Amino acid sequence: MISYTATTTIDEYLEAQDLFQRKFSPVGYYVARWLPACIILVIAGNQFFKSATELSARQSLIIGLIPIAFFFLAVLGTPAIKRRALSKRYERELPNMQNVFVEVNEFGYTARIPNASEGRIPWVAFEGYVEGKTIWILLKGYTFHPIPKHALSPSEQEEFRGLLAAYSVPYKKNKV
Repeated sequence: MISYTATTTIDEYLEAQDLFQRKFSPVGYYVARWLPACIILVIAGNQFFKSATELSARQSLIIGLIPIAFFFLAVLGTPAIKRRALSKRYERELPNMQNVFVEVNEFGYTARIPNASEGRIPWVAFEGYVEGKTIWILLKGYTFHPIPKHALSPSEQEEFRGLLAAYSVPYKKNKV
């Protein structure tokens, strides 16, 4: 049996959200990142190329590079916007992630949130798990349950992996 009390940090929360989104909807994850950039590229390119027909070749080249610059700004800016939105969500959810007592044993996963609730989930209810750099997430339907690695000693981490293997929780390979 493994038991610990921990608070999920912002970095662990962001990693868990990222892992979950990649597993739950891998196509949607990449579409959400690239679609805004592609739309900006098409709109900006259309506007700039309309005006470029009356300009010299050098001016047209410079104006033609502007949509590409917008594209790269959108690609680089989308993760920052996403991180900011998830950071705000973390602040709202923080009371439910502070001092959470978790117990993992042969029966499953139990979490107690002080002054809120207690939940027990048997191993058979989990559809899989994903291991990240700082966190594990146990996948259940459209939700996940985070288990921060910093809360477990190295021997407890090995015991946890053993419980996952023993109770046939399938591993969802992390393609990060």
